[in-house]
Amino acid sequence: MTLYRQNLLLIAALIVVMFLGTFWVNLESSRRFIQGQLDSHATDAAISLGQSISYLIQQDDLAEIDTLLNSTFDSGYYAAIVVDTHDGKVLGERRRDVVIQQVPAFFVDMVTLTAPTRASVVMDGWRELGKVTVTSH
Repeated sequence: MTLYRQNLLLIAALIVVMFLGTFWVNLESSRRFIQGQLDSHATDAAISLGQSISYLIQQDDLAEIDTLLNSTFDSGYYAAIVVDTHDGKVLGERRRDVVIQQVPAFFVDMVTLTAPTRASVVMDGWRELGKVTVTSH
């Protein structure tokens, strides 16, 4: 093999390695960004639902809690939303199975995203009324 061909192979190998390295760095950066967005999405939903439901738990208005849960769950991408009291009684719960469509299995295995679960304590002054737990999808 001539020196010219050796140089061509070395240059081609370096280009492939640089391309794969750049692709991996961009993929990891995107994955971390999306993971942060999912975390923020779950935190925001838990806090806003906790503040909205505070008065409803005091009034023991299960129909209104159910309506608020339905509207929040249907309008966003959530795997689960659970509202329970401080003694563990579940006031409302919505769950959805996570189905990944139109994405190759090797890509799903390569880019793992964990659905974050965040909770917010529902308070009335200094008194704990319950907890809202939200899992993003």
